Amino acid sequence: MPARKRPGPAEATVAIRILLDGLSGDRDLSEIAAELAPSHPRNDTFPGEVFLRVAADGLGWCGASRADPVPLEGMRERFLAGYSFRGRERSKLQYAILAAAAISGGAEPDLLDEVAWWQTDDFWQYAMYAAVAFIGMAADRAGVPVSQVCRELGNTGPARPPRRRYRGGMRWRGPGCRSAWTGHGEHLCPPAGTYLRRRPQPHVQRPR
Repeated sequence: MPARKRPGPAEATVAIRILLDGLSGDRDLSEIAAELAPSHPRNDTFPGEVFLRVAADGLGWCGASRADPVPLEGMRERFLAGYSFRGRERSKLQYAILAAAAISGGAEPDLLDEVAWWQTDDFWQYAMYAAVAFIGMAADRAGVPVSQVCRELGNTGPARPPRRRYRGGMRWRGPGCRSAWTGHGEHLCPPAGTYLRRRPQPHVQRPR
């Protein structure tokens, strides 16, 4: 069986366009997610890492900085109203929001190490929610419609890819898993038909 084509810059651009056009058109997030779902390879972070950079670009667009920060308190209630997040869902959303904020500040979050503990294949959805929230926050801060923010972000081209490859190899422990976006037009992934072995991990009980 031929290896499946890996998502690259073209697929990232399409994913960004679907998200921004959907928000500009005031589409329901469930509809946007349904349109994006086919672009998400199984057990892969894509297009989540791309959406984190869209979120970070939204922060930059509205001028957020250390000297003039935006408050994250109440962000979920204000900009994701109508969407319920309970228990671990809240923790996942919070991670995506904080990861986007870290990227905006120049730090590269270790997505794979975190997402490996989730044991689910839904990181990209929470990254999408984070992008939606930050775009809404940017529009609110600037006093302009969400459609204007989406249009201007779309005109700047694809969200910034990471500048460096992830080091230490594959860290999403599970069969057939793939790494996050490398910024070199490819994904790091195992050869077709191979599986990743679990690396020894310290016995640490993660909170649920």
